[in-house]
Amino acid sequence: MIYLKNRTTFSLRKSTIRPSELISQAKAYGCTSLAVTELGNTFSVVKIYKEAIKAKIKPIIGCDLYISSDTGLSNLTVLCKNLKGWKDLLAVISHSNSKENFNTEKEVPTIKLHNLANLCSQNFIVYSGCINS
Repeated sequence: MIYLKNRTTFSLRKSTIRPSELISQAKAYGCTSLAVTELGNTFSVVKIYKEAIKAKIKPIIGCDLYISSDTGLSNLTVLCKNLKGWKDLLAVISHSNSKENFNTEKEVPTIKLHNLANLCSQNFIVYSGCINS
């Protein structure tokens, strides 16, 4: 069993589960892999990665990005296929947190879809699934 969209307390104001609790619960449910997709950040990655490996669960690193357009904000989930994907994700998140891209009204980092395409290679798995996608 694999869960591909999970958040922890590092998705500020959106989740109450701590990384260690998430891993324990995933282990109890028999998960073999687990993706953590915090909202606009990767703050939990090191903690999740270490705890998942210890629990013999394959960690999948990702992020729920806020995509900005003329019609507003939407969400897009990005999962890293490999180390190059992780490095690309760091570049994307850094870009989305820059002064010109940070949405001060909603208090979230954003990125335009064309900028996302320019900053990544073919090392992402991308999908939508949120109400605002």
